[in-house]
Amino acid sequence: MSLVILRGIAVVALILLIWNPSSSRILPTGDQPIVLLDASLSMSASWKAALDSVRPLARSRAVVWRFGRRVAAFDSAAPGDGATRLGPALEAAAGRAGEVVVVTDGALDDVASIPPDLLHRPRVVLLPRTPFFDAYVASVEGIRHLTRADTVRLRVSYGTAGTRDPGHGKRNATLVVRLGDRQLRSQRVSLPDSGTVSTEITFPVSRIPSPGWSVLEIRLDGVGDAEPRDDARLFAIEVNLEPAAVIFASPPDWEVRFLARTLSDVARMPVKTFVETEAGRWRDAASLAPVATPELVRAAEGARLVVLAGNPDRSRALIASRKGAAAARLSWLTNGQPGDWYVERPLSSPLTAALSGVVWDSLPPATAAGPPLDVQDSTDVVALTARLARRGPARPIVVLEPRNGERRATITAGGLWRWAFRGGASEQAYRSLVASLVDWLLGQRAAGSRERAILESIEVPNGMPVRWHWVAAGPPQPLAVTLRAGDSTRTDTLRFDAAGRAELLVPPGVYRYALSGGTEQGVVAVETYSDEWRPRAPVLTAQPGEATARLGSIGLRDRWWLFVIAIAALAAEWTLTIDQAALERIVVEQLGPAAAPLARAEQPPTVVLVFGVNGTGKTTTIAKLAHQLVRQGRSVLLAAADTFRAGATEQLETWAGRLNVPFVGGGGGGGANSGTGGKADPAAVAFDAVDAALARGIDTVLVDTAGRLHTDERLREELKKVVRVVGKRHRGAPHESLLVLDATIGQNAVHQAKEFSAAVPLTGLVITKLDGTAKGGSVVALRRAVPTPIRYLGTGETLDDLELFDPERYAHRLVSE
Repeated sequence: MSLVILRGIAVVALILLIWNPSSSRILPTGDQPIVLLDASLSMSASWKAALDSVRPLARSRAVVWRFGRRVAAFDSAAPGDGATRLGPALEAAAGRAGEVVVVTDGALDDVASIPPDLLHRPRVVLLPRTPFFDAYVASVEGIRHLTRADTVRLRVSYGTAGTRDPGHGKRNATLVVRLGDRQLRSQRVSLPDSGTVSTEITFPVSRIPSPGWSVLEIRLDGVGDAEPRDDARLFAIEVNLEPAAVIFASPPDWEVRFLARTLSDVARMPVKTFVETEAGRWRDAASLAPVATPELVRAAEGARLVVLAGNPDRSRALIASRKGAAAARLSWLTNGQPGDWYVERPLSSPLTAALSGVVWDSLPPATAAGPPLDVQDSTDVVALTARLARRGPARPIVVLEPRNGERRATITAGGLWRWAFRGGASEQAYRSLVASLVDWLLGQRAAGSRERAILESIEVPNGMPVRWHWVAAGPPQPLAVTLRAGDSTRTDTLRFDAAGRAELLVPPGVYRYALSGGTEQGVVAVETYSDEWRPRAPVLTAQPGEATARLGSIGLRDRWWLFVIAIAALAAEWTLTIDQAALERIVVEQLGPAAAPLARAEQPPTVVLVFGVNGTGKTTTIAKLAHQLVRQGRSVLLAAADTFRAGATEQLETWAGRLNVPFVGGGGGGGANSGTGGKADPAAVAFDAVDAALARGIDTVLVDTAGRLHTDERLREELKKVVRVVGKRHRGAPHESLLVLDATIGQNAVHQAKEFSAAVPLTGLVITKLDGTAKGGSVVALRRAVPTPIRYLGTGETLDDLELFDPERYAHRLVSE
């Protein structure tokens, strides 16, 4: 009777939880209002008034939060955030029933993205900002890495905002470029009535007195506006004494544009680009000024790296005089057979480590591939291949050619610039490819592919954090960073989030940084400028807000005690019904002893035959077993003797490639990756595999045997023949005969085991697919029907999901879960 009562209570509780009836009630208003205080830089002039507005609420036990670029606890210190984002603060306050009060000047960055229900709820206290006229420098763009012979070209955007004072007649100003106290360039400009315009400022690099990193100040002088803190922007450039990398593009295309920009970025050296706009007429890509052939030859002779892009044959004559170890050259053929050429995972080459983190299946395909490269020299290395529409033979598209002290690389794929254009992971893949190529071509003298973290931006506006982005292979690791500004030194730790980004908030100034444990160093400039200084019209107006008392719906699932009743009733019934420990002991007795490791032949190789019906996971089990043996230090050879199932040989060959172990297939021969050819005799494949293992001194041979229905008489005869043949070739073989069974097929596994054990002598069973809903209860019946020990359990899809059979652990899993 007690069991019936317990079960009835549990069933009623579960029905109520599934039904989940709800009731309505008035939610409490709460005795602690939430005050969201705008702490962005634009509030500097109104900060005292803001604190005066907050104090009465704080005395009534209100909770005060600061918001700007992030949400933080209250602090009366002056505002310092370089952005104004109200949305995260409203979302954080939405879970409370108390009144929400926003104190701000109305100049917000994210009002358009805030849901209307969140935006209408709070009471808004608007602190007016006094109108003023402002002239500002909005942005500076240009090439960062230059040589002493180059010209600095800066694209400067400047403008005006706000209301001009009556009689304010100034329409002209001067853009001045300074390096410290030295004035490098000045240029008269006309101020617009409102909005932003752009102009270009140029001057020779020779005006910069010293090589290395320099931070230029571009200032708008002579405007007499009310806000001088946004009149200047900083721009960092690096001057190199060594010659630049030189790109000859014929014809110029998008590939060259993205390559030049990425090469300058990752290689940390100036890049000079020349384009052939007409036959025999070359121009400087930056200024489009004509360039004579002798000047092109001199540039090629002095460069550490020369890139021939487009049609390399048209510019090859320009580098004929380059000789010696410094003659690093990259030939990039951008025209070829059109189509969608999907780049495959990298082969073993000097570039493999740098490209290990690339998700190749997510990259856009190349748009063309040149003719197949004739790789004849034994020192040439194929680094990347591509297939047209993922079918057909793989065509080499990146080849490394170290010859006579010179390093050359050839790329025959067009359209890879789309990787960089897409951004995100694709852009990082493009950067990794260019960086690793440069590192190899320059003899590992570059720093591109060895970087662990890079700056997202060298110039950072006031109140915004300096951000680093993790670009190395593997998960991000904390890095110590040292920042030096003048005589002061600051040491901090970069802690990267799940997206691989780390932030560090520092005051305005120019800092030299260095990351510990590596070669990453450079300069970062935190500006006095901020968008917050510019006058903006309020996008949020004062409002009374919504009533704080609200009608809420409370579901039965919100009553925690109902869950306790259901769980307690079910647990009590289970305890009274089943003695779990006793049941586990019975199951352990039925399952037999724990599994022993694989046998090992006195004279290698140890031959392991693996049997099983198609679909049981036989081939995957072989790969898992090979992975375990390799980790134990044993050499392994895989043999694809399942020549009946379509694709079985290719599947095992793919696993062999991933595990980097030898493979013998239907093509015979015993090569590291033998061809598959037509269907071969399974016994012959097994014979070739044992023969190859004897010749190479390999420790273990794993043979994937023919897999069909266990009722197939021809299958049984094939298996008997395989056993006989390997025994003739190697005395004592096979040393292990394992049968793979699917845990999800229930009683049918027992029939399969009986049929296979009648055909061949089995030494062990492997039970797979225990990661799904199947518990493998048929294993107990299987152990009673077939006197063969259980050796392994397959518990998942990864290579590590193969465990030795432990009867006590298995019984606990079967009975308790």
